[in-house]
Amino acid sequence: VIVDREKTMRFESEKLNYFSDKQEATTDVAVKLRRMADVTTAIGMHANLNTNRIELLRNVDSHYAAPQ
Repeated sequence: VIVDREKTMRFESEKLNYFSDKQEATTDVAVKLRRMADVTTAIGMHANLNTNRIELLRNVDSHYAAPQ
């Protein structure tokens, strides 16, 4: 599990490679990203934590929950 600096996004995966010197995280297995009530799932991810850029690799599905 990785949580961003602002604690607005959470990454979850069974396998996660984290490179602290580059502030990058990658996985080639299922990943779930949560941001408040929004949930996005995918297979594979590359994340640059310095730039807050996330690349989801395949089978991406997202569910948006509108604020009430």
